[in-house]
Amino acid sequence: MIFSLEGRVVFVGSKNLIALENKGLAYEVFVPSIAPFIEGEIKKIFIHEIENESTHFLVGFLSFEEKKAFAWLLSIPGIGPKIALKILSNISVSALYSAIQNKDIATLKKLPGIGEKSATAILKTLGKKIGSKEKMEKKSPKYETIFLALNGLGFSKNEIDLILNKIDFSLNEEIILKEALIKLKGG
Repeated sequence: MIFSLEGRVVFVGSKNLIALENKGLAYEVFVPSIAPFIEGEIKKIFIHEIENESTHFLVGFLSFEEKKAFAWLLSIPGIGPKIALKILSNISVSALYSAIQNKDIATLKKLPGIGEKSATAILKTLGKKIGSKEKMEKKSPKYETIFLALNGLGFSKNEIDLILNKIDFSLNEEIILKEALIKLKGG
């Protein structure tokens, strides 16, 4: 199994397909969006390998959290790799988790390939896996990094927890830290 690939983007297609070259070997990888990929750039992507008797292909994600969401979507009856990829092409992981945590079936039904039955299955199955927003974010390494940085600046655990529960963790650490500092300083 391939966990991740890092290499030069050598091809960006029009149908969510890229090719990533590593040590002279180019890997064809389906991605939720081709927007972040520019030919010639070095990128690291997390890989989910799809293999069965009739097909074998790679699906890649810029974050491990996105890869995990893809795998969780595959655990739902009726959702295969193509539908799971289309879902993540149309909604961010944080928005998907938010819809699940808020039991927002209307948002889920707007996603390609998702009807009432699949939306209900997503809420039931993934609701148990992701738990509450607070619990999910506090498990992430990103949360720990931000927490330690703010704590090192003298803010208390209660102040930090209160502010971090109001911040979108799909952003990068630098932006999260800036937002948290602004909020902690009364901004």
